Amino acid sequence: YRGRGRRAAGGQSGSNVGIQLTQLSLVVMFFFWPMLNRTVLSLFACLRLDNPVQPPLVANAPGLWWELDMIQQCLTGYHLKWALAVGVPGVLLVCIVLPAALATFTWRNRTHADNSYFQLHYGFLVKSYRKDRAWYEAVVCFQTSAAVAISIFTAQTQIYYQALALTGAFALMGLLLAVLKPHATRAAGNVALQSMGCLTVTSYVALTMLPYGSAQPSLRFVRTAGALLLILNIAFIVSIVWKLAWLVNWKQLLQRLLEMSQRCCSRSRASSINSDSCLVSGWIASLQAALSQHYASNIPVHTEMRSKDSGAVVGSAAVGGS
Repeated sequence: YRGRGRRAAGGQSGSNVGIQLTQLSLVVMFFFWPMLNRTVLSLFACLRLDNPVQPPLVANAPGLWWELDMIQQCLTGYHLKWALAVGVPGVLLVCIVLPAALATFTWRNRTHADNSYFQLHYGFLVKSYRKDRAWYEAVVCFQTSAAVAISIFTAQTQIYYQALALTGAFALMGLLLAVLKPHATRAAGNVALQSMGCLTVTSYVALTMLPYGSAQPSLRFVRTAGALLLILNIAFIVSIVWKLAWLVNWKQLLQRLLEMSQRCCSRSRASSINSDSCLVSGWIASLQAALSQHYASNIPVHTEMRSKDSGAVVGSAAVGGS
């Protein structure tokens, strides 16, 4: 980082191009991270088609078969070559080396988190986390790799065990959030923890709807549990929307809307459009006046809290969708 900063300060175009390529590579890597993991891990994904049987019955396709090519048995023929030549290096690179390199990079540069140059080029990696937890983005990458691996390698088992493994993974992710508290602000941490908790509860309750052996959930139980899950997820979404709406500076927003409507009103030539635009402008003006009175009595508390958490909650609301 320091060497790149000095070269960039010296105005060398080659270093600027290298930095831009690095940034673009990081953005593309994070955007396609689940797909990269699924691609390299699917080279080892095998399915069992037929189980061995006793004579006179004959199994047509015993053993494990490659999921990407169901006419090729696992770890034989060209699948063995692909697994050793591409699969092993790909898994090491994508699932281990890249997250470890990211953790090392962010940890070594944690003291530069407030530097303007570092914020401009690599701030998206650390700005959501505390300085002593700047490496947590690498933990998110490891968690994504683990979730993809569970979904791939448990595909040949019963869906109950696959859902159980994913539920345990979600619970562990939530426990890490609760213990480490990596986010820079309390609001962002609360939203991330609530989203993971909602996901864990949804996965666990959905797990009880699956048949296990001779145990079959009743239709009444499935409908009741489904309705409760729907209410829980709707309540979580409403809470996120409410927090985002509470952080919006409505006075400034209405001011801009009023200016836009006034410009539209002045430019309109047709009398009907002009009257409609002026009515909208008057309505916005009256709403702004009422909101100004409300702000006059509550602005000391609201302004302080909004300035502290406005950037954090918006950035962490995407966690709820993952």
